[in-house]
Amino acid sequence: MAGQSELFRKYPRKASILNMPLVTTLFYSCFYHYTEAEGMFSSPANLKKTFKIPDKQYVLTALAARAKLRAWGDVDALLTTKNWLGYTKKKAPIGFHRVVEILQRNNAPVQVLQEYVRLVEDVETRLNLATKYKCHDVVIEVDCCCVKRWDVGLLFLSSFSVLCYVPLLSYAWWGLFIPAAWDDKNGKIPSRSHEPGEWLLEFGV
Repeated sequence: MAGQSELFRKYPRKASILNMPLVTTLFYSCFYHYTEAEGMFSSPANLKKTFKIPDKQYVLTALAARAKLRAWGDVDALLTTKNWLGYTKKKAPIGFHRVVEILQRNNAPVQVLQEYVRLVEDVETRLNLATKYKCHDVVIEVDCCCVKRWDVGLLFLSSFSVLCYVPLLSYAWWGLFIPAAWDDKNGKIPSRSHEPGEWLLEFGV
């Protein structure tokens, strides 16, 4: 209760929710009463169950409310599901591209944004979001993915967004000329004789 009182002091209510639409009431509940048990009338879980709110609408509203409070732990829990074997995975009924946009509007740290940008399934959309929101690590990861698929066009476009990361970017570009695959375990390039590009290794490239 002490934490809830502090929340009301920090974010005083500007208007009554009486006679407001259900989605407004849900947002209010997710903002001020998010941690209340399902049995409590004002809890978000109770509203979802009582009024049969679809998962997509619930996640969208809860995400907006918790992101506004910068409660990144709650955001993570909201988007994490667990199966009957106990394995967890991230799931977003609204799509991870919308998750990223909502988090960015609420000034989420780059570390938080990157986690969800990585989960955007479409590579080009992931690249666009990573570039737009300066998630440089994700851009470089897309570069490496393009190298593996020999997607030179997408690699060329993505590279412009991380020119400040020349040492890291060079790994992706040299992958186009060195046919041997990187050894992920020890970070070395396996030796392979009589291959085009082998001479580059002798010069320390």
